[in-house]
Amino acid sequence: MQAYIGWIIGAICVGMAVWPILHLVPSTAQKRQMAFRAKAQELAIQVQIRRPHLPPELKSQYHDVATSTAYYLPNFDSKLKGSFTAIRSQNAPYDWFWIHQRPTAQWMTKMLPIYQQLPDNILAVEQYAAGSTVFWREQGDINTVLEIHIQLQRLNDLLNT
Repeated sequence: MQAYIGWIIGAICVGMAVWPILHLVPSTAQKRQMAFRAKAQELAIQVQIRRPHLPPELKSQYHDVATSTAYYLPNFDSKLKGSFTAIRSQNAPYDWFWIHQRPTAQWMTKMLPIYQQLPDNILAVEQYAAGSTVFWREQGDINTVLEIHIQLQRLNDLLNT
């Protein structure tokens, strides 16, 4: 019996030494996230770990937006004055509402058709003179990043008209 105790204590010590090393290996979800961000970087999209500025009454209701990742595509020829943040409605996925400031009717009629074509996992959009940002959960596959790039380009093209 005492001979086994030495082996058990030795196994525990080896386990304690190896366990932290196992945590250095990225999980499947982390690998997918790294692939998304690498693809975004290839497409000149800047990945930002930030959240949109939500009013206090919306922060708890739209917790997913507060924990999403921002994908930003710069724009250098924008004609947009001001900045606008739109959030996807939780009850109707094709409905969007603006917080803080609403765009003019002219801009809104241009923006809404593009917003309604965004992938379902896009939770919010920010548009300002410097470019467009979408906030998403980083779910799906690598084609989602390509779709986001196309939609960000469309949003930026809209800012140039």
